[in-house]
Amino acid sequence: ERQAIDDILDILDGNPQAIILAAGVFQDMSAADLLSALRSRPFDVVGPVRAAFHVSYERLTQPQQRLFAALGLFAGPDLSGEAAQSLFDQDTALDLARLCGVSLLRRDQATGRYSLHPLLKEYAKGKLGAPDPLQLRLAAYYSQLTSAHNQPTEEHLNAIALDFPNIRGSVEWCIESKGRKAGSSFVDTVIHMVHFMDMRGYWTERIAWGEAGIDATKSAGDGPRLALIAQHLGIAYRGLGRMDEARASYEQSLEINRRLDNQTSISGDLHQLGNLAYSQGHPDEARALYQQSLEIEKRLGDQQ
Repeated sequence: ERQAIDDILDILDGNPQAIILAAGVFQDMSAADLLSALRSRPFDVVGPVRAAFHVSYERLTQPQQRLFAALGLFAGPDLSGEAAQSLFDQDTALDLARLCGVSLLRRDQATGRYSLHPLLKEYAKGKLGAPDPLQLRLAAYYSQLTSAHNQPTEEHLNAIALDFPNIRGSVEWCIESKGRKAGSSFVDTVIHMVHFMDMRGYWTERIAWGEAGIDATKSAGDGPRLALIAQHLGIAYRGLGRMDEARASYEQSLEINRRLDNQTSISGDLHQLGNLAYSQGHPDEARALYQQSLEIEKRLGDQQ
């Protein structure tokens, strides 16, 4: 079948990614059949790589096609098998293996993580249809992942860093989607990501996410989480020297926590206001705020 193979390589213009995909299909069909399948693509959608995409994709089962299309949702260069599994109720392990077998997906043997060629990712997005239900599942998954790694230790920070591009993509979708029921997962993720965003220096995004979190919690009437995000946002504003905005955020959090009679959070707000006053050169004001915070902690018995 050498002539048929030469003709296949001509159709694919020697493009490496197209050849890899065609080789994966060639494992279970003849060169003549593969050549015929490639030639059957309409010219307005061909291009050497896209022709190979079509042939590989059409030989998948429906569940495998759905899984492949869903992988186009991930914004990062790679993803975990657990993240892919979160999108579906049925086990995806065999389908992931099949996608790797036909070269539509790659698996790093050292890390176990999966990756798609950028052109394949774009192709997958075009096959997805309505993405919202899967995006909501993905938002919930990353909310759980960030909750599990919500500590400022090297182990937890590195675990988040692996998936940060995907988390960022999911959060940005939540912000854009607004009324699509992503609010709870989005707000939880914003809260869980505070240590990572601080210690890795993502200040611009932390503020943008925090401001969007304020809007989401206001819409939901969620006072406790609104106060928490406002306090976190105040810390971010202060870190960037935006002192007036920091004060407004701390005072917003303090007002809510006083209304809720949340003594621990009231103490935290007073402490942050004390930090702000001290950094602005007002030690007497800072001392008074620290003293109020201290008295609350004494009543609560918090020795730390």
